Amino acid sequence: QNKALNKALWNANAIIPKDDTVILDDHDFTTFLFYSNQKQVYTIENEKEGEWWKIHPNNLQKFQADKTNMWIITQNPKDFQNVQTVIIFNNYTFLKTL
Repeated sequence: QNKALNKALWNANAIIPKDDTVILDDHDFTTFLFYSNQKQVYTIENEKEGEWWKIHPNNLQKFQADKTNMWIITQNPKDFQNVQTVIIFNNYTFLKTL
């Protein structure tokens, strides 16, 4: 799975504008930061939100409402609302919020 994620992340650099907000629906946060070159990266985590980059699934809609130009990279695109699929790469779907 990590090889597929790494390849998808190389593409993130070309697809997602650097100043846009990115939510990574995967726990490999450090790899994403290294390869994607994005400025605002968050992860979806079911555990307690202690670190600034963690968003609990119950808070995702509010977070999404507060942001513009937001992307979600996931293997489970049906879990998200108010998004459109931009590209699918190595089982990762790049969603852009509406």
